[in-house]
Amino acid sequence: MVTEVQVGEIAVRTGDVAAAIHAVQQSAVAKRGTSFKFINSYCIVLASQSADYRKTLTSNSVNFPDGTPLAWLVNLKRKTKVTQKAVRGPEVFERMLLTDPSRDLRQFLLGGTSESLALIEERVGSAMAGANIVGSWAPPFQPVEEMIDEASERIRAANPDLVWVGLGTPKQDFIAALLSKHSDATFVCVGAAFDFLSGTVPEAPRFLRGSGFEWVYRFIKEPRRLWRRYLIGNAQFAAIALRELVR
Repeated sequence: MVTEVQVGEIAVRTGDVAAAIHAVQQSAVAKRGTSFKFINSYCIVLASQSADYRKTLTSNSVNFPDGTPLAWLVNLKRKTKVTQKAVRGPEVFERMLLTDPSRDLRQFLLGGTSESLALIEERVGSAMAGANIVGSWAPPFQPVEEMIDEASERIRAANPDLVWVGLGTPKQDFIAALLSKHSDATFVCVGAAFDFLSGTVPEAPRFLRGSGFEWVYRFIKEPRRLWRRYLIGNAQFAAIALRELVR
């Protein structure tokens, strides 16, 4: 049974990694043109501040809780004995590309770098249950409006069932929302999953994943890029969570 919990105006889908994989596969097979997003506390903060970004999470979007603090909030709001854990986008990405039976789906990779895409395709090619990758593109660093036409054309030419988008938040969410309006493919936003699977960026140690402190590892690795997101964003999310629980 599909259930969702409202966090502000954002509907957060409950379930585990297996449920997320099943939902993505069903959407891709049915050609529903849906976008899936693995969101965290930073996404909730952005949605509270930007109507445009909020729209990407409320219009034709399925949102799983990638961040542990968001999963905690979902549990507090649900008040059930079923514990919601973080549904990590990188784990869904890795399993669907390397081990789960998704070989019949035509899959496209949008994001990362030429190096990371080549390494991912090499790993997929060596996997016994590897995915069917029909195209990939690592776009140059540019605004969404400058890359959307070429992205749309490349995807149209490849005719995928499923498009993985790894361009970082919030850019990837805006792009997926725009592309899904003109395609019946399913778009799945997975953030840094391209870097993790390719090995170009180290992932947090396993004992930190799901602990609520994975962000500390990422902050230590990239403090100049992530200090605002984590130091200010975490405080803003705490305020939002408190309002939600009081409400």
